[in-house]
Amino acid sequence: MEREIDFVSKIKNAMTYPILIVVVMTVVLWVLMTLVVPALAKTLVGLGGELPLITKIVIGISNIISKATPYLILSIIAIITAYKIMIKQENFKYSVDCMKLKIPFIGNLLMKLEMSRFCRNLSAMQQSGITLVTSLKITRTAIKNVFLQKAIEKATKLVELSGMNLSTALSKVGNFPELMMQFIDVGINSGQISDVLDRVANQYEKDIDVSIKRITGLVEPIMIVLVGVLVGTVVVAMMSPMYSILDNL
Repeated sequence: MEREIDFVSKIKNAMTYPILIVVVMTVVLWVLMTLVVPALAKTLVGLGGELPLITKIVIGISNIISKATPYLILSIIAIITAYKIMIKQENFKYSVDCMKLKIPFIGNLLMKLEMSRFCRNLSAMQQSGITLVTSLKITRTAIKNVFLQKAIEKATKLVELSGMNLSTALSKVGNFPELMMQFIDVGINSGQISDVLDRVANQYEKDIDVSIKRITGLVEPIMIVLVGVLVGTVVVAMMSPMYSILDNL
């Protein structure tokens, strides 16, 4: 539990800054499009003259956002509320968890996180001298993803009823990482299953840590450039007509 808490805390800390950047960017753009642009648009229309195409587009988007904001907020609240209600139903949560694992890049991270949790807990059970079937039943409850929970439950039944090798059972019931199952097979055959599971869990945690650092390293410059382009476009669109009007005067 201590390792789990420490690892999850590390992930949350790493993702805090990118999330903060996204929130700030959204707020800045919303203020520009709903407060600044409408005020400048009234001034430009009052001065007369033909507005550039980019200015018309920005003003049009601003009007749409201003009118749609209340409905957008209500829609977001409704979607979140409906999701919280629906996620309590097992079938819906099963489908959602299954789709999460199919999301490019994110699904791979989630799979590694769950497999790290699986290997770590199973290793602890085996080190305690608990039988494999009982260990699997206990470990299954530590998995957050319902799709993987069901797969581990099926594998447990295969091991319990058919006496099947764990790596073979896992390969039959779900899309578990092939490399993990090979290591488990080696651990079983060598009688060092606990050590092997710990090593696999450590490797997955290192992979997740490296991937998150790459994400956070890329998000900052991308968001800065994106904010610069969007804000710059709005500024150019709203200021260029003013310069044209001043030149005419």
